[in-house]
Amino acid sequence: MIAECQSERASREPKRTVPSIHDVAYIRDFVSEIRYETDIDELIDRFIETHQARSTACLCSMGNAERWRLDRITGPASVVEQATALRTGRSYNQLRISDRPCNARQYTDIPESSPQRSLVSDYFENLGHCD
Repeated sequence: MIAECQSERASREPKRTVPSIHDVAYIRDFVSEIRYETDIDELIDRFIETHQARSTACLCSMGNAERWRLDRITGPASVVEQATALRTGRSYNQLRISDRPCNARQYTDIPESSPQRSLVSDYFENLGHCD
């Protein structure tokens, strides 16, 4: 009788959808390294010249037409100020990697700013085909 009750209860329990420790074999981790040449990207040059400066980006794609991007820029005050100004300038195009335009509407905000740290938020909508 006890075995029958346990069997009935197990069949009614919802299936687990959250990965467990046993699913680790299916999770992949990778590291890539990108090397930049100087005098090609003015913003990247700031980070090459000042090793204490960092920029960490988080991108969230919402289908083919929308994208959010957050950049945290940290380091010496002069580099943070220059990098934030370059990063938010209209001439800096962070979406494409070729000469083909993306034709997106972009909204930029700086929700957090201090001498040694800034947070830049971008929202892109109506993205065309971007490389």
